[in-house]
Amino acid sequence: MAFFTKSEARAAAAGARGSRTAQTVLREGMENYKQHEKFDIFLSHSIDDSDLVLGVMTLLQKQGL
Repeated sequence: MAFFTKSEARAAAAGARGSRTAQTVLREGMENYKQHEKFDIFLSHSIDDSDLVLGVMTLLQKQGL
């Protein structure tokens, strides 16, 4: 698997969030979470890094993870 840079993650987050904040997008994702969903990767993070986390999540999803 490839590594992502912070600038790549921030760019992906900007595209994913539009005019919303990264925290809002991540919170909406949690609200839509379904118990039967399976995940390949768990991202442990600080809410202070929500923009980077959203970007990494977006990049991983584009890779099918």
